Amino acid sequence: MKLTKTCRKIDGYIQKAVAVVEEQAKAEIEGFVSLSYTASFNHFPASLRVICLFTDDNALATAKTSGAEQLLQKWVHKQMFKVGFVLKDARNNVILQSVTDTAGTTTLN
Repeated sequence: MKLTKTCRKIDGYIQKAVAVVEEQAKAEIEGFVSLSYTASFNHFPASLRVICLFTDDNALATAKTSGAEQLLQKWVHKQMFKVGFVLKDARNNVILQSVTDTAGTTTLN
């Protein structure tokens, strides 16, 4: 499906915001690998899902218990606000996964 000009513009803003969060997370969060995102532009920004990948299940568990999850939510919320989008509740938009989750070996947390 070809994106409209407006959707491409929104996608560009999301890419900028996610890139800032990804660089910050790589520098500050142990075991963090990368970020990716999905969105349905018909229901944006509620449909935005930012997936944060960690090296393994241990790094994921450590991130959840150490407050890194809340930190990532805060950073995503802040960067999306900077590019002009307000997320009602970043807890619904940020998902933490280990690399093994993406291979389908464990369930999505």
